[in-house]
Amino acid sequence: MGDDYDNSRDVIRDFCELNDVRAEYATLLEAIPEGVPDGAKEMLMHHTNWSPREEEEWTQLKDACKAGEEFPDWSSGTQLILEVKFNDDYAKELCMELGFLPSNGIPDFIVIDWNATADNLKTDYGLITICGDDYYIRS
Repeated sequence: MGDDYDNSRDVIRDFCELNDVRAEYATLLEAIPEGVPDGAKEMLMHHTNWSPREEEEWTQLKDACKAGEEFPDWSSGTQLILEVKFNDDYAKELCMELGFLPSNGIPDFIVIDWNATADNLKTDYGLITICGDDYYIRS
């Protein structure tokens, strides 16, 4: 968890895993009787490996999953491209994959503005924030 994501299924998986741990923590927390010192809650956090950092990550993943539902193919898995990686290299690679370029390459005298091409491609994508990082996702 906390890595760069390249597919929405990974985001959903990480959220579900954290959600299970969080549910276990919540169940145990509810079982603590009134008047028990706050130290018991800290001990419980240690026992379940739940911490404020996990709570923050859980919240961010939950928000990302909710925002992701607005994009087609989110739940079945769709590619995520980290914003800083959606650049000239990505544009060239995508154009090659899609067959927009000749298989034997482009002659050296032809110059393509791959940064402008990347900017043009972005119109088919939306932005989603996942754990503080922005990703392009096909819209």
